[in-house]
Amino acid sequence: YILFGGRLTAEKGIGVVLEIAKRLPDITFKIAGAGPELENVKFKIKDEKLLNVELLGFLEKERLQRVIAGARLVVVPSLWYELSPLSILEAMAAGKVVVASRIGGIAELIEDGKTGFLIPTNQRTGTNIRTWIDKFGKIKYDDKLLGRVGEAAAQYVKRAHNPEKHYEKIMEIYRAAGG
Repeated sequence: YILFGGRLTAEKGIGVVLEIAKRLPDITFKIAGAGPELENVKFKIKDEKLLNVELLGFLEKERLQRVIAGARLVVVPSLWYELSPLSILEAMAAGKVVVASRIGGIAELIEDGKTGFLIPTNQRTGTNIRTWIDKFGKIKYDDKLLGRVGEAAAQYVKRAHNPEKHYEKIMEIYRAAGG
């Protein structure tokens, strides 16, 4: 399945996920999260008979980690300028391939084609659903590619986002400030 995990809001791209699911009825999509668009999401799933979409609701950390571990891909179709989405780092740390919008800080977390995949998007014009569908079509059954990119993603998180390194950087800043 393809997993979307996050707050159910327009700017997080939940509408993009539903539109992709509508056009790819042979793929299961799981949506983990809650938010102000929940009732609209439920309505669209029912109204458009999106039988391939499963709403999981808000998940506690342990259950969310199990759902991430079971995903084939994780999708982050943000339409606004995110800084450093935890959902991306969690998925990458689990060795999952993330397909995300090329917007804001997301493009700094993912090296396109190496540690994940980026889809052109901007806050004003949105995203081209066809581009998302084409990307999923090219990668969804390529086990070798998904394994290689997922492993590179996990290594990146271990190397660049581990707590010890973060602490070390903070201490450098304090020392430089005379603290």
